Amino acid sequence: PLGAPSQRLWWFDMGIPQVLMFFVLAGYVIGLVTTQNANAETMRSYLVHRFARLVPLNTIVVGVSCLLLAHVSIRAAAGNLFSLENEASYPGLGTVPLLFNNPTLWSLNYEVFYYLVFLAVWRWAPPAWFVALGLGLLVAGHAFGLGVPAILGRYACGGFYWFAGLAIAWLTPPPPADHERYTNWPAA
Repeated sequence: PLGAPSQRLWWFDMGIPQVLMFFVLAGYVIGLVTTQNANAETMRSYLVHRFARLVPLNTIVVGVSCLLLAHVSIRAAAGNLFSLENEASYPGLGTVPLLFNNPTLWSLNYEVFYYLVFLAVWRWAPPAWFVALGLGLLVAGHAFGLGVPAILGRYACGGFYWFAGLAIAWLTPPPPADHERYTNWPAA
């Protein structure tokens, strides 16, 4: 269009960096609220809380988005409803398209994935270096064309940020017992 701003303004598009910062914060918050040992009861409680925070709002957002679209495929509606939307192809499933009028839902797909993978990290508590190494190998394997599917490479790349936030929360020493007022700002 004639009135379009200069392409140089896109240098300041902070959408992706903002999502990555959100991943750090999300991992950090999960690290703060999961201080107890992972057992069947605590893991179930964790899943119920995540479900209650995400599913009702996501259902409303996807429903409204579908109502406002002239045409939406069943695959796109169902995929977005179950947080499977992604531009990368799932092995054996293919791609699940983003809703045209709400493409930012892609980040919820990643967040749900990290919430679920976190259960394994919480349960088995691997060292932080081990998680970082695994994520790094997946990212490098995809980047160098070593047969790692794009979807895994992307999840691993964002996972660096999510699990960095988690590591900050879990590896920050607790405050001294006689400390009256303590916030998490030093860790942040």
